[in-house]
Amino acid sequence: KLIENLLKSFHKLHIYDPKASTQLSEAFKDHLNVKIFKDSYEALKDTDALIIATEWNEFKSANLFEIKKLLGRWTRHLPNFPMGVFCGGFAAFALCALLDVGVTNILFLQTNYVFSALLGMFAAGIALVGTLNSITNQRDIEQQRRQGELRSARAVLPLALTQMVRAGRAGIEYALEDEAFYRDPLNKAVVLDAVTLNDSVLTTLRDCIRHGDPVSSEWLAQMIRWYQICYARHDGKLADRDLLMSERNHASQAMDWALFLVIVEHAFDYARGNRDSIPAAIPNGNIRMPIDSKFLGQAVHRIALQYMAGFRDDLNGADATSGDFLT
Repeated sequence: KLIENLLKSFHKLHIYDPKASTQLSEAFKDHLNVKIFKDSYEALKDTDALIIATEWNEFKSANLFEIKKLLGRWTRHLPNFPMGVFCGGFAAFALCALLDVGVTNILFLQTNYVFSALLGMFAAGIALVGTLNSITNQRDIEQQRRQGELRSARAVLPLALTQMVRAGRAGIEYALEDEAFYRDPLNKAVVLDAVTLNDSVLTTLRDCIRHGDPVSSEWLAQMIRWYQICYARHDGKLADRDLLMSERNHASQAMDWALFLVIVEHAFDYARGNRDSIPAAIPNGNIRMPIDSKFLGQAVHRIALQYMAGFRDDLNGADATSGDFLT
């Protein structure tokens, strides 16, 4: 049905389907303006538009730069421009001679100038084509470079997120510790060692932010922002052991680490390559405190659970977007 409708508007169709090419070839064998291909990129040659109407995985991982090069574009006609200018000028000169109009004598008298002008136009056309092609190629090279850097960063993103999960879980547990724990100077190094991320982790995230899509980049930026907030609060407490914190302060700090953990876990499908981008919203049910805490059942943990429930209540049952995590 789709093909039949498209034939009403388009002169020629190139069609590719990973599973149904044989059936399509049989169905449209009498249509001279329909051509079935067994290779997706071959189907793109000499075309001006692309329609993807199926959800096969190979389309999700298609090479966009190759598609851009194969799809028709107005610049593909530019190589004929210099020759067109030259032939057009020569034809005008010949027409004047055949018609024997008044300008003919002038043209013949100025033959050298005319041919010099035509050659100049020809050279200018070549230069224009070269410049435009160079600009296009440079843009394609830059896009390929950015895409390559994104692929490299995404390849190690699962490892980076795994380290962030460890830091987040450690942060929750240490945030729930009592004042006696924080007054012991020996614990400072233990805590900071557990919640500090390697520089490579943040570098990986920043590369993904710089080259990724806007939605994914915003979530990853939010991830870094929350980590910095949580780390700064922990560091401040460790730096001043005389600073007294109530159970509510500890619970609030634990909830911050838990929200950081929620954002990290939300990005794992993207990191593993199961999605092309991080989903725009986190399901409301995924916003929760971990239940495998050694403080489970204690007052400080119950308060943290209440705070997390309050965060979900503020969403009124809706899923959480990146903006809901702004502090």
